[in-house]
Amino acid sequence: MQLEELHMQEQSRLLTPDEVMQLLGISYATLLRRVRNNDIPFIRIGKMLRFPRSFFDELEERAYDSIKGA
Repeated sequence: MQLEELHMQEQSRLLTPDEVMQLLGISYATLLRRVRNNDIPFIRIGKMLRFPRSFFDELEERAYDSIKGA
């Protein structure tokens, strides 16, 4: 695997604030509030915030399971 491919795979594991806002349908202010309240896990890279895709995948799966089980 080439270094560039490895870098792309690693990047796809993290979401940007814009991607999270779109995914959850929330504003930037709400996202920041959720980050401050530790409701959404995040990684700080310098001044940038990134969010683990796995958290949102699990959230989606739990939501689907709760609907399916209801």
